[in-house]
Order: sequence, then C-alpha cells, then structure tokens
Amino acid sequence: MRAAVRALAAWFAGRSIRLRLTLAFAGAAAVLLGGLALALYVSFESGLDGGIERSLQARATELTALAHEPGTHLTTLRLAGGAGSFAQILGRHDHVIDTTQGLPHGPLLSTRQLAAALKAPVNRSGARLLARRLPGAGGDVLVVGVLLEQRNHALNVLGDLLFIGGPLMLLLACGAAYWLAAGALAPVERMRRRAEEISGGEPDARLPVPESHDVLQRLGETLNEMLGRIGDAVERERALVSHASHELRTPLAVLKLELELALEPGRSAGEMSDALSSAAEEVDRLTRLASDLLVIARADQGQLPVRPAELDVAGAVRTIAERFDRIARTQGRSVSMAGPETLVAQLDGDRLEQAVDNLVTNALRHGAGAVEIETRERGGRIEVHVRDHGCGFPADFLPHAFEPFARADPARTGEATGLGLSIVRAIAEAHGGSATAVNGASGGAHAWITLPRTPADGAGLGAVKYAAAQR
Repeated sequence: MRAAVRALAAWFAGRSIRLRLTLAFAGAAAVLLGGLALALYVSFESGLDGGIERSLQARATELTALAHEPGTHLTTLRLAGGAGSFAQILGRHDHVIDTTQGLPHGPLLSTRQLAAALKAPVNRSGARLLARRLPGAGGDVLVVGVLLEQRNHALNVLGDLLFIGGPLMLLLACGAAYWLAAGALAPVERMRRRAEEISGGEPDARLPVPESHDVLQRLGETLNEMLGRIGDAVERERALVSHASHELRTPLAVLKLELELALEPGRSAGEMSDALSSAAEEVDRLTRLASDLLVIARADQGQLPVRPAELDVAGAVRTIAERFDRIARTQGRSVSMAGPETLVAQLDGDRLEQAVDNLVTNALRHGAGAVEIETRERGGRIEVHVRDHGCGFPADFLPHAFEPFARADPARTGEATGLGLSIVRAIAEAHGGSATAVNGASGGAHAWITLPRTPADGAGLGAVKYAAAQR
C-alpha cells in the first residue's frame, strides 16, 4: 500500500503544474460534490419519509374517529391522498372486518408484522403501513397505508440528476479549471520565454511583469530587481577589467622599454643599473596594483580577510602619523595627530594601517598644507578622520570618491591608480563600518572611516572563507 502511495505521489509530482492544479481541483471538487449530493439525497429521502409518516398518522386519527360512527364503512370512504391511499380494519386472528375498495380480501399484515406496525410504520410490498388499535372495539386494529411508487420515482429522478449529471458537471468544471490554470500561469510562461532570450550582453533587459497585484507581480518585480543587481555587478566587473587593463598597460610598456634599452649593445654598467632600477620600480608598481586589485576583488566577493584582535587604535594611528610626518617635512608640509591617548577596539591592525595609509597618502598627493589626523569615539564606534587644506574634492566627484579607479581629474596618470579610497571603503565595510568623504567648511578634503569597537555580525567571515580557500 505504501509503495503504491509513493508511486502515485512520484507520478503526481512529475506532472506539470497546470495538470496538478487541475487534478487537485478535480479531487477536491469530487469529494465536495459527492458529499453534497449524498447529503442532499439522504435529506430528500428523509423528508419524503417524514411527510408520508405524518400523513399516515393524520389518516389513522381521522379513520379512528369515523370508525365509531354508525353506518360508516371503509368501502364507501374516499381517503385523502388519492388512489395510492388505503385502509383496513382487522379483528382477531387476522380477520378482515372492513377494507377500502381495490384491496385483496386477505389481511394486509400478518400477526408478526402487525405487532411491528403498531410500534412504527413498516414497508411491505411497495407500500408504507401504519397500525393503530381502535379503542373500545374488542382489540380491533386499524391499518392505513400508502403506495411508495411516487416516493420511489422522485428519489430515482433525484438520483439520476445527482449521480449522472453531477459527474458531467465535474468534468465541465475540470475543463474550466484547466483553462483557468493555463490563463493564470500564462504570465509565468511569458517571463520564462523572456528569461530564455536574455544574454550577458543585455544588462538592462528585464522580464515582463503582469499587473495582477498578486504573488506573480511580486515575483516578476523581485526577479527584475535581481537582474538589475546582476547587471550592475557585471558592469562593475567590466569597468574593473577595463580600468585594470588601462592601468597595467603603462607600467608594462615602460618595463618593456627599460628592458629593451638595457639589452642594447654598448650600454655602460651605470646605464644598465639605471635601466634595471627603473624596471624594478615598474615591477613594484605592478605588484602594488595587483595587490590592490586583489583587495577589491575579494571585497566584492565578501572574502576580504579581516582578523580582529584587541588594538590600541590611537597608538597605531600615532605611529602612522609620525612616519608620514617625516616624509611630509621633506616637502615642506606636516602630518599631525589629535585625539585620546588610548582608544582600544577589536580591529584588524594591518587592515586599519592600510586604510589610514591610503587616506593620508591621498591627502598628501592631492591636497595641500598640513594634514591633520584625528581619532575619536562617538556612539560606541571608532572614527579616524584625515583632513588637508587643499582645494578639496570636485563636487561631481564626491558621490564616486570610493569607487574603484575613480579620479578627481581623469586626465591625471602616474602613480595614482584610483584604488586607494575604494580599498579604504572595502576595509571599513569588512569590519562592519563605513567610509565617508566631504569637503571641509573652511576648504580642503575631509575623509574618515567609522568602525565598530567590536566586530559586527559577519565581520571576519571573509578571513574564515579565505583561510579555507588557502587550505
């Protein structure tokens, strides 16, 4: 039995949604209509039988009163109910005392049947019979009855209507359900066909969404939102590859030129050394670019390694400020730091140093005047601010400051790759924080990162994924 049920379930699961909906509707409708038909038939039959019984009771009461009137005989009575109604009076030993016309001369009920009819109506030979003793008549019994031909005919007609017409109506309803299921699933089929046509070269392609204000419309809108996110991701990947190719082209061309010059005959040892030193610088530049690209790629995949540990943020930033101050003084500038002496948080020290390095480098490279670093705690979170006194960010650049390969001046080339601030944002977000850039009220650029004092939910998962990938 269980095997048969499993086989039936497997067959049902392998059918189309349209057919499954129709079969499910047919099963539910069959149970509902069958139960309703049965209840109606039983109720109608009970109603007919109740009406017949009440009619027999009334007729018995009427004839009991008439039986005591002198000169009254059943043969002369016209009973209510027509030709199908009859009556008979029986004496002792089943002797027929009186009877209506048309009945056989014998008794309607035997002694045993009469005893049952005195308690409740009985059926015999296609008729319903009721017996009642006549008071003061020496034990005579009145038997009234009615033929069940009309009752049976009515039940047969109702049965034909319910149990023959019902299945026909069920078939029509199933056909309508199959058609309605096809109409209801038509938007899904249209979405499927459109999805089949969409390729990677159509980032703006969307699915047709039905105006049905139901789950199908919400499904279409959700799928279109997903396609939008995928399209944005594809565009970012394409832009990243395009910018990376552009950034790699220059150092590779310079490296090739330096190597070709070093290989020219007649080059002195000094010229060879200068060419190789220049080539080594380009290799370093390529290495930094590859490392930055790796950080961006891992951040986009949610796998940027972050290993939080207890860290004195103020002390770490102070060390960075002192290092950059020595470099800045050679350019006639300075790097200073303000903030509390100690500020402890659970952060990745190496990543924090990389982020602050990029912020200060950006301020020294593109800003002017003194560079000021400030650490502070606000609302249970750590902030590291970097300000300069230059001309600030162009207004149209601010919304894109932290995007990969974004430059305030697209015409500028050289050491800057446009990845510094995007790495800052990637590191901040990997910790569960954020990065912000604005123009200061008194001029100059102002950029900062906001980090939680303890790792946010999910922070550090990238390190776990990365370590697992390395194994």
